[in-house]
Amino acid sequence: TYIQIDSKNTELIDYCKDKKIPLISIRAELINKKLSQYQSSPSITIKREIKIISSKLTPIINQIAKTSRFYKDLNFRPYAFKLYDTWIKKSVSGQKKYPFFLSFEKDKITGLLTLKYDDDKLFIDLFGVDKKSRKKGIGTALLQTAISWAFEHKFKSLSVSTQKENSNAISVYTKTGFTCYKELYQYHLWI
Repeated sequence: TYIQIDSKNTELIDYCKDKKIPLISIRAELINKKLSQYQSSPSITIKREIKIISSKLTPIINQIAKTSRFYKDLNFRPYAFKLYDTWIKKSVSGQKKYPFFLSFEKDKITGLLTLKYDDDKLFIDLFGVDKKSRKKGIGTALLQTAISWAFEHKFKSLSVSTQKENSNAISVYTKTGFTCYKELYQYHLWI
């Protein structure tokens, strides 16, 4: 099982340290409340909700899994890839179809972003850019596409969670108007 503790609750965080409960990650919660329509970049191909065989997403999904708290937990690591493989299959072809966006260079998928919503709340569920395709504006283009979609569909905000130590993700989120509003200390308990 796992517990999450708000960073403001220093007493409980100190208790976990004293009891040697392993801190797996610090989760950063970010939100963008200034949604708008973006012009798509002519140099980056983004496709919305196309039919896709989820196995084509495996390389990027595995890269995303390696940055997750599940992969960092040595007890959970053997299951992290399967978890993310199942996660992406449900995201792009599940019973409740949520929006997703893919970036391409020629015929190769270079990035993905999936959204999930509950009533009027919209979240980025999965987001990643292939390591070989980073620093080319692909992450920014995917986020701008998601922000535009949120704006078009009258959402008031777009939220995302990531590990605080994932500086690349934090940087691109901040660049596209997201601000961090909460940090949660995540502990995994193996009983």
